[in-house]
Amino acid sequence: MIQIFLLFLVSLIVIPILCIYTFKRSGYVTSWHIPDQKQRILPFAFIAILMGITAFNLWDSPAFLFVAKVVLCAALALLISTILLFFTKPSAHTMAIVGAATAFLKEGLTWHNNQMILAGAVLFFIAGITATARLLLDAHTFSEILLGALIGIFVILPII
Repeated sequence: MIQIFLLFLVSLIVIPILCIYTFKRSGYVTSWHIPDQKQRILPFAFIAILMGITAFNLWDSPAFLFVAKVVLCAALALLISTILLFFTKPSAHTMAIVGAATAFLKEGLTWHNNQMILAGAVLFFIAGITATARLLLDAHTFSEILLGALIGIFVILPII
């Protein structure tokens, strides 16, 4: 369980932070918040590629298959968001938390695992808080929040 947590931590938090830090140091990104949707394109694409590589490296291990699927879904969702950044700014925060909630809830319901169902329910509660915060901070509109949530749900459902 600790290994799975560490894999989630590294592939879904540490790698993205290091990538954004690198792009910020290079001057491509002007702020940690990356408010300009055009500045998000290259970091999002780069992070998606690294997540995809991580997922494929974990794919052959039965113990880490669930992690590999979640990381692959995150990579695909981020690639979809990258393409959409040319037109709109989907909420990556909402996309990530709703995607994770959907994964845990679906797996919990599939295997009748109450702990995973509880984790999914808690994550959906946190997703609501996250979405509300993004709205209150004027970081996104309601349609951008909804788009991020829909990407999170519809990318993860067919793979998990």
